[in-house]
Amino acid sequence: IEISKSNFVLEDLYAIIPGTNEKYLVITVGKRLNNEKEYTKTTIEPVITKKGDMYIAKVKFNEDADYTLDVKFTDLSRNVTNKHDKFTIDKTNPVITISFDNNNCVNGDKFNSNRKATITIEEHNFNPKDIEVTVNANNTVGTVTDYKAILQNSENWKTEGDVHKAIITFSTEADYTFDINYSDMAGRKAA
Repeated sequence: IEISKSNFVLEDLYAIIPGTNEKYLVITVGKRLNNEKEYTKTTIEPVITKKGDMYIAKVKFNEDADYTLDVKFTDLSRNVTNKHDKFTIDKTNPVITISFDNNNCVNGDKFNSNRKATITIEEHNFNPKDIEVTVNANNTVGTVTDYKAILQNSENWKTEGDVHKAIITFSTEADYTFDINYSDMAGRKAA
């Protein structure tokens, strides 16, 4: 955080403005963890250094969360400047799991009825358009569903907090291979 003001004293930045209950400088951090709907707001007073006419405060954000940063500065003439920023720290890799409803195979890898796959992706900043899906169907008898279109459509996903689930059904007779990958908005790949 940098504030440029030539006629101010470093020690007065957190002082109360005469005749009010407010300080000259108010820095508020909002933090929302993965499953919370609301931000928890905290007013902070980081150490401020002065370099020429510039006042500098450093605030570290280390934990995975959504953040807001609000800075309100009032100068000696009672001119007010407000700045707002919103961002996310995401250092966690997405996780993909796949489970099937029919595991009764014949001859090693053949199934004599439909097979539903439940795809679960655990990711805070989930966007189904970031899913990479490859389904190969050989020796088909009938039309194969466009599984990529299904999985990249947000209406096909049920979300609870950071857990997102979709179901696809392999119903056309074929020999299938199925690969799914996901990279989040921070560029982290699913484990």
